[in-house]
Amino acid sequence: MVFCVFSNPVVSNSLIAAWLVLVIVAHIELLSASIALPPQLRPHNRAPCVADALDYAHALCDEAGNHLEIIHRDVSPQNILISYDGGVKLIDFGIAKAKDRGYEATKAGVLKGKFGYMAPEQIRMEDDQIGPASDIYALGVILFQLLTGRLPFTGRTPKAILAAHLKRKPPLLRKHNRFYAGTPLERLVSDMLEKEPMDRPPSLERVKQRLWEVRQAEDQAITQTVMDL
Repeated sequence: MVFCVFSNPVVSNSLIAAWLVLVIVAHIELLSASIALPPQLRPHNRAPCVADALDYAHALCDEAGNHLEIIHRDVSPQNILISYDGGVKLIDFGIAKAKDRGYEATKAGVLKGKFGYMAPEQIRMEDDQIGPASDIYALGVILFQLLTGRLPFTGRTPKAILAAHLKRKPPLLRKHNRFYAGTPLERLVSDMLEKEPMDRPPSLERVKQRLWEVRQAEDQAITQTVMDL
């Protein structure tokens, strides 16, 4: 079950805002869900649904069938909610880039978004490079954080954090947990954190496919372990 909740004026209305107020209390923020939810619903097992929600937003069209070209630009744990029944809600499209909205409406000469999850092209304010790959990068940061308990890029100051996104090679998952060494999941996260948009997975559909392949491989390994007992 996947929901996208839009606060962007391009696609929102007062009814959606009112509905959000009603449902928000039944959900918990992504990182908190790591502890509060049962294992099968914990965030790293719901990652394909998060990717599905982003993919839905990226593909959204208006009533005339025109592609809205929505890019969230602020994908972070605080904007992903998981319900106790496993539903995923992607919220806060307040600084989203959209075709009919115009970049200048949210640019205002300053960076907007959370520095820890910001793609290099966002930091450089390269409007023509900000696209689905930017949200894929942010999702890669979230996956790294969920799997290791740490952000891949840190610094003592906001400037240092941004410089790390631009220049520092992302650490491998194995640095924090050797279990991930050489695994498809480690390769996927590394691909999502590539500096250049063209070097990341080509679409969220491909990210979802690779996440499900990881999940299936894990399930098969568990089944085989049980059978060997």
